[in-house]
Amino acid sequence: KGGSVTLEAGIQTNGAINTSAILDLQSGSIIDLSVAANQSNSQSLGKFTGTLHLRAPRTASNNDLQIAAIGSTITGASHIIVEGVKLYDLTGTSGTITSTVQNQIRSDSNAYLGSNGATTSGYTALKNRLTSLNPSLDLVLAPGVEIINRNGSLILGSTSSTSSSDWDLSSFRFGPQGAAGILTLRASGNLTFHNALSDGFSGGTNLWLSPLMANNGLLPTNAQSWSYRLTAGSDFSAANFRETLALDRLAANTGMLELGKNLGSATVTGGANALTSTLVANNFQVIRTGSGNIDINAADSVRLLNQFSTIYTAGTQVADPTKVLAAGDFIV
Repeated sequence: KGGSVTLEAGIQTNGAINTSAILDLQSGSIIDLSVAANQSNSQSLGKFTGTLHLRAPRTASNNDLQIAAIGSTITGASHIIVEGVKLYDLTGTSGTITSTVQNQIRSDSNAYLGSNGATTSGYTALKNRLTSLNPSLDLVLAPGVEIINRNGSLILGSTSSTSSSDWDLSSFRFGPQGAAGILTLRASGNLTFHNALSDGFSGGTNLWLSPLMANNGLLPTNAQSWSYRLTAGSDFSAANFRETLALDRLAANTGMLELGKNLGSATVTGGANALTSTLVANNFQVIRTGSGNIDINAADSVRLLNQFSTIYTAGTQVADPTKVLAAGDFIV
């Protein structure tokens, strides 16, 4: 498996974006993400060479981003993701990521890249501009969403909310490839998830019963799902999203990522009961994605508040469950 290269420009500090910054990969430069072949097999077992992540703010008009036409020679990339970021600043509010905020994110992303499966003139113009110096580049254009609270916490749901307040990103897909995006959450206080943040699963009667999504066939396998970048106790003077405040600069009981409804102890007896228990439905708070990445940083701690609270990635359904490198690898 190859490594990764991430290049960013114009990223927000203290809630302000540098609108004059440009990420400029000029002709003559080289980005090499290739992987040496296995000695006994010409294919790397995971089939993944390195990944290249290019990140910059969208323009004010929401139809372009602050990346110049890509002139670099890029070799051995399993995928090149181009993230155009839009900032949502909840400072001065309760910090709750409401359905109104979520719907605005969907609407803005649709305007930026087009709805799922649609090829808009704006999408075509953006891709043509980025590849004008290098027409053979295979890019994944993705929406970037950064939600911040510079003076407090970010909260999903409430202590009394039901599963209807889960944030299911499985339908947040954009452009002709049905691309997922990258979600960045940064709060100077806590990141509190009373409800689930989920992608990569859909089709069940409940989120906790939904099966893993199938590969959509239009994107690299490792670019199928949303990635999350989560920072509690964030230092907003730093451009690096991972940077946190020192503990002596934090208010009491802040700088934590908390997941789950803390309703005390409870017991479910019997496998059949566990499958239908309201305990599971009301306490299934997860942070999960399919083939995306989850990057968590906390100035203080990460707390899982009930027995069903989990954080994980799961992949995608394989196209052929009997095959990895050749037909018949597995017999079903």
